[in-house]
Amino acid sequence: MNNEIEEDEKGLSSEETEKIQQILDNHLKNQFYDDHTSTQMINDILEEVISTLHSYNKPYKYITNLMLSQRIGTGLTNFTSAFYDKQYDFVYHIFYPKDKNFTTGGKERAHIFGLFTISCISYSSIENKLI
Repeated sequence: MNNEIEEDEKGLSSEETEKIQQILDNHLKNQFYDDHTSTQMINDILEEVISTLHSYNKPYKYITNLMLSQRIGTGLTNFTSAFYDKQYDFVYHIFYPKDKNFTTGGKERAHIFGLFTISCISYSSIENKLI
């Protein structure tokens, strides 16, 4: 079995991560944070993102995490710690809004802040550890 990942299959391309950013924009733009609807909103986003990631047909298992918060000017600290194969595995952090100074044309700012994390765990690194 060939355990090597082709160069064009490694990680996510800038176009692929931009597509994930567009999914966040489509779901969150002009939305208000609400505790009662946030669970369904997160579920809808994650389902679409996983479907999109799967459509890339890359040799990865994906772990996704989305944290949403009402944008009220408070800070947010997030750490990710993982033991992974730096040659084959990747972690991406995507923010919403992409531009921290996001406005909708006037003084209005985005009402929701989001931090989206994608962990790409390659089948190759799993197979190498099993051999």
